[in-house]
This record gives sequence, structure tokens and C-alpha cells, in this order.
Amino acid sequence: MTDYPPSPPPSGYGPPEYGQQYGQQPPPGPGAPPPPYGYPSPPGYGYGPAPAYGYGQYGPLGPLGPQYPRGGLATASLVLGIIGFVLACIPFVNYVAYPLVVLAIIFGILAIRWGKAKAGLILGSLGLLATVVWTIVIVAIFHHVSSDLQRFHRCVHHTSIYHQDRCNKYLDN
Repeated sequence: MTDYPPSPPPSGYGPPEYGQQYGQQPPPGPGAPPPPYGYPSPPGYGYGPAPAYGYGQYGPLGPLGPQYPRGGLATASLVLGIIGFVLACIPFVNYVAYPLVVLAIIFGILAIRWGKAKAGLILGSLGLLATVVWTIVIVAIFHHVSSDLQRFHRCVHHTSIYHQDRCNKYLDN
């Protein structure tokens, strides 16, 4: 026999045993306590990676899990409704709002199940109403002003000086 002392148990330091990489702990034996909470499990614990079964690396649901619709049309409806409503309330700029509020209404109908789409549909409808009202007001103002200008033009160019004063008084009323 030799007088050598028995070798110490493997500590994880020093050269690795056969089949291990540097810095890797040997798997614990049966009956060994589990690692403390918060520390990674050494190799040999757990079930290991699940088989892929033809779905690739991420499985059947893809890398992010199940994909749900995100309401892009609802967001577009809301944004177009807000911008269209604001532009519809500004005279002479309200003509730019027509396509925006119409698209807000269409997108709101297509994505009605989202709350944002309902808000976009309401704002688009109010914007369309404001645009129509402002258009009617502007057309009525232009019609009134143009008729007054035509009457003034007739009075000034087709009457004598005496009648021109009467025209001016008539048009002032």
C-alpha cells in the first residue's frame, strides 16, 4: 500500500473531470439538497429543454406567444378624428378636414370593438358635422356679400349722381 492521503472530493476548481467544461460543477448525487433560492440550478436538475416537434426554436406560437390584434385601425380612427375635428372648427381650413373625418368614420366603423375606435367615430362624426356647418355658413356669407356688391355695382354705374346717394343710403340699411 501507499502512504498517500485520500483525494479530496471535487470542489469545482481545478481541471475539469472528463466530459465537463471549465467552471462547471459536477452534477449532484442522489439525495443532495437543492440549490439555495435565487441561484441557478446546476446541470442535472429540472427537465431540460422541451423537444421541438417540428415547430422550430420557439414552438407553435412564435417567439412572443400568441399574437392578438392591436387596434391599429382604432388608433388611426382616433388620431384622424382628433385632427379632423380640430381642423373642422377653423373657418377656411375646414375643407382640409373633409377627408380626415371621413377616414376617421370609416376606420371607426371597421374597428368598432375598440374603445379608441368609438372615440374616433364620435370625433369624426362631430368633425363632419362641424365641417358641413362651417361650409354652409361660409357659402351663405359669400352669397350675401356678393349680392350686396352686385347691387352696389348696379347702383353706381347705372344711375345719376342724385340716385347714387339714394343707392348708398339704401345699401347701408
